[in-house]
Amino acid sequence: MSEPRFNQEQYKILMLCSEKKDITEWNEWRKTNQGEEIRLEGAGFEEADLRGADLRKADLRKADLRGADLSIANLRGADLFQADLSGAFLFEADLTRADLIGANLSEAFLIEADLIGANLREADLSGANLRGANLFEADLSGANLFEVDLSGADFENALLNECRISSTRMDTANLEHANLTGCVFHHVSTFDWKIEGILCDYIYLDYEKTKRQPEERNFESGEFERLYRSLPTIEYIFENGMKWFDAVIMDQVAQEIQNDNPEAQIQLTAIDSNGIYPRAIFSTLLKENVKEFGKQIAMKYEEKIKYVEADRDRLYQLLLANATAPRKLTTNIAGGDIVQPGRNAIINQISPEILDKIIELVKTEPPESFKKDKSTVIDYLKTLPHDVLHDEAKDSVKGVLDKLKPLVMPVLYTAIKGMLGG
Repeated sequence: MSEPRFNQEQYKILMLCSEKKDITEWNEWRKTNQGEEIRLEGAGFEEADLRGADLRKADLRKADLRGADLSIANLRGADLFQADLSGAFLFEADLTRADLIGANLSEAFLIEADLIGANLREADLSGANLRGANLFEADLSGANLFEVDLSGADFENALLNECRISSTRMDTANLEHANLTGCVFHHVSTFDWKIEGILCDYIYLDYEKTKRQPEERNFESGEFERLYRSLPTIEYIFENGMKWFDAVIMDQVAQEIQNDNPEAQIQLTAIDSNGIYPRAIFSTLLKENVKEFGKQIAMKYEEKIKYVEADRDRLYQLLLANATAPRKLTTNIAGGDIVQPGRNAIINQISPEILDKIIELVKTEPPESFKKDKSTVIDYLKTLPHDVLHDEAKDSVKGVLDKLKPLVMPVLYTAIKGMLGG
C-alpha cells in the first residue's frame, strides 16, 4: 500500500503559521524533522501567508496556492506539478530545479525569483511578472508567456521551444544560447536583449502559427541574431495622448502594411508610455523602407481613428445605457420582486437584453479583438442562461468574465465587463 501524499499534521502547522503571519514555528519544525518528507499534495493554501517558508523538496502537486505569499520562500526541488499559483507572490523565492510542469502561474509576481533549471513545461505564465528572474537552463517548452514582463530576466541556456511569447517585454533579457525553435514572437519588445548563440530553426510571427519564418527552410547559423539583434524601428508619437484603443488600431495598421509587403516582416513591438509623449514602436526587416512605412503608419492610423472615434461614441452610449438601467433581481420573498435601480446598484443578473447586446457587440468586432476564434466566444455566450445570479451559480457574472478573459483581447473584455457591471 502506497503512503498517503497528504500529511494533516504538516498542513496544520503551516496554516497556524499563516494565521499568525510568522513562519518561525514551521521552519524550526523542519530543522528538527529533517528526514521527514513534506507531503502536501492537493493542499489548500489559497492566500496563505507563507513568506520565508522552508519548503525544500516538498510535494505540493496540484496544491491550491492562489494568491499565496511565498516571497523569499525556499522551494528548491519542490514538486509543484499542475499546482495553481495564479496571483501568488514569489518575490525572490528560490525555485531552483523545482518541477512546475503544467503549473498555473498566471498573474504571479516572480520578480528576481530563482528558477535555475526549473521545469516549466506547458506552464501558464500569462500576465506574470518575471522582471530580473533567473531562468538559467530552465525548461519552458510550450509555456504560455502572454503579457509577461521578462525585462532583465536571464534565460541563458534555457529551453523556450514552442513557447507562445506574445504582448511581452523582453527588454535587456539575456537569451544567450537559448533554444527558441518553434516559438511564437508576437508583439514582443526586445530593446537591448542579448541573443548571442541562439539555437533556432524557425519561429512564428503570429499567435495562430500561420506566419512561419523562414517560410520554407530553417534559419542558417547566426541568421536569427543578424535579423533580430537590432532591427530597424519606426516610431509613431501620440502627440495628443493615447486612447484606450490605440494599441489595437496600431496592430491592425501593422498587419495591413505587412499584407501589402510580405517581405517587410513589419510588426508592432511595443507601446511606450514613458516620457512626455506616448509612442508606438514598430520593427521591420527593410531598412530602406523605414521612411515610407512611417508615412503609411501615420496615414492609416489617421484614417482608422476617425472611424473608431465615431464607433467609440456608439460603444460608450451602449455602456452608459446599461450602466444606468434599473436591475431587477427576482426572488421568492413574499412572492414579490426587489428592484435595485441606479448607476451604482449591484448587478446580480444578466438580463436577456444585455446578453443580446453583448453578442451583437462581439459579432461586430474585428478578428484582432479575439485571442481565440470569434465563433467560440459567440457560441459560449449563446449557451448562457439569461438569469444568472452573481456568485451563486456555476455561470455567475464573475464566472462569465473569468471564462471570457482568455478568449478576448483586453479592450473588448473591458467593454463587456462594463456592460455586465463587473
